[in-house]
Amino acid sequence: MHCRSLLALALLLLPAFAKDKKPVDPPSPLTQEQMQMAYNVGVNYISERLKAPSTAKFQPIEGIRFNPDGRVLFTRHRITFEIWVDAQNSFGAMLRNRFYCGVDPNPLPEDDHTHKVLCIEQKR
Repeated sequence: MHCRSLLALALLLLPAFAKDKKPVDPPSPLTQEQMQMAYNVGVNYISERLKAPSTAKFQPIEGIRFNPDGRVLFTRHRITFEIWVDAQNSFGAMLRNRFYCGVDPNPLPEDDHTHKVLCIEQKR
């Protein structure tokens, strides 16, 4: 009987807690500036990790799809995109590598030009 009382009380209080939650605004569309920033941050991050960065030819920004629906994913705080790069490996052969990148649209507090970024190479 005690369990039923607690369950009834919980069911009565549930709507009261639900009313306090504010509706979440849908994410805003990405601006050209945000896309350019994410692209530049991703390219710099990848370039620093290549064997021969001077040989790199990156996919142009016009061919990149940012986020699945073109909006900032505020739940994850990242602008995501896939990009390819043609660059020489250690043996001098040109290879195309694909990366999946996530860039935080907000700069780090200590420097307004540094963003959190992670680019993962997609294995074939």
